[in-house]
Amino acid sequence: MVEGQSAAFFLASSLFFLPSSLLAEMITAHIFFFFFIEKRKIGREDGGRFSG
Repeated sequence: MVEGQSAAFFLASSLFFLPSSLLAEMITAHIFFFFFIEKRKIGREDGGRFSG
């Protein structure tokens, strides 16, 4: 529970205190990471059509 609260506090504080450029870079990295995971899932479910 404490770890979850710490993570939530870190994310909330980062939204206010990080420079906008760094925040945008973090968001972009998370978006690309999310799509990479989804792409791999789709590739497995679709017989590897989208893999690689």
